[in-house]
Amino acid sequence: MGRKTQITKELILETALQMLIREGYGAITVKTLAAEIGCSTQPIVWHFETMNGFRKAFFDYCIDFAKSRFTVWNGSLDELLAETARGYITIACNMPHLFRFVFVDNKEDCKASDVVQKLQLDNTKKIISLLCEEKGLTEAQAAAFLMNYEFYIHGIASYTASGFVNYPEAEIIAMANRARDAFLAYERESAYV
Repeated sequence: MGRKTQITKELILETALQMLIREGYGAITVKTLAAEIGCSTQPIVWHFETMNGFRKAFFDYCIDFAKSRFTVWNGSLDELLAETARGYITIACNMPHLFRFVFVDNKEDCKASDVVQKLQLDNTKKIISLLCEEKGLTEAQAAAFLMNYEFYIHGIASYTASGFVNYPEAEIIAMANRARDAFLAYERESAYV
């Protein structure tokens, strides 16, 4: 009878996540991960077979962790929009390596991830519907608003995570809220032009 492994897949992924947050993805190899856990490389290879297998599982694990950093939406459109910005910005300010790994550097993994695609599609449909109902926008205006708002949030969070800007988190969130209000006002005014 074979010996049962004591190094679980969860332990490997959690250890890799902590390394990512602390040092960035470039610091994670099979050898450095094994050293961090205090084991041989065998359990890592056994669980994931290849680095590509590890990377896919790790990316999904990081997506789940990032989603857990967003607070629960209670139904208000304004709070949903604010929470979207706050979630991205908080991760960018406090865990820049994680932000870059999930939202910037992994375009291929992001496109392939059913979790991310489903989350974005569901939120987009929900937000557009609420913008039409609560703010009186057409679907085209709601989609234009959402695109501008998401580009702004992603841009400022990316600048923050890269160290290009160094504003306090509260100030960045306030900037995102002002941009949201300006984009919304523009779309409302364009209905009357």
